[in-house]
Amino acid sequence: MDKLKNLVNQKTRGLIIASPSNPCGVVLPQKLVEEILEIGIPTIIDEIYQGIVFDIPKKESSAIKYFSPDRNLIISNGFSKYFSMPGWRVGWLVIPNRYILLLQKLLQNTVISTPTLSQMLAEVCMKECINELEGYVGIYKKRLEIATNFLSRLGLELGYKVNGALYIYLDLSNFINDSFEFSKKMLEKYSVALPPGLDFGKNETNKFIRISLTNSEGSIMTGLERLINTLHD
Repeated sequence: MDKLKNLVNQKTRGLIIASPSNPCGVVLPQKLVEEILEIGIPTIIDEIYQGIVFDIPKKESSAIKYFSPDRNLIISNGFSKYFSMPGWRVGWLVIPNRYILLLQKLLQNTVISTPTLSQMLAEVCMKECINELEGYVGIYKKRLEIATNFLSRLGLELGYKVNGALYIYLDLSNFINDSFEFSKKMLEKYSVALPPGLDFGKNETNKFIRISLTNSEGSIMTGLERLINTLHD
């Protein structure tokens, strides 16, 4: 927090945070949310993975309880992740009233409106599919446990707890110096797609890769075995 506060100055327009995050799968602790909002700068919290959380109450994966009309807090969410509707382009914002007209003008000149069919499907998902969607969260958690246990047995510890989203952000600094070239090799030689850490910024990302939990257990294990083989080529 001290580092963040030191970065804020007169040129700071706002702060954007993803929680649960991509690629790390970390949920922002509620106490940290409070401290960030106390700084007083406009803050957007992207909660697109909200609902896909492990071992913590769902209400603790959202900053909605901190929203009030006079606060500089905007919360974004959508149906792509928890509701398994990627591509249907349905989302929402929780915003102070003073921003509504500005955002309406922006949307009118970009997307105009959300497709009617997408809105109808989203309504059905909210009303009829929650039990099934909760089952998916259990599946993601099981895949996470299988993958992390496998990596741990081989000495590849994450160094942090994944408590949300759909990914593992793996530190391979003892093996690689260029995440892009490593990911390219995995794809071309072993047919395994692993986004390089470089896709996620410049903060020591060149030795990380992201592993997705959206495939079957068998496919995930096959990919991990090929990953290990590549590290020891």
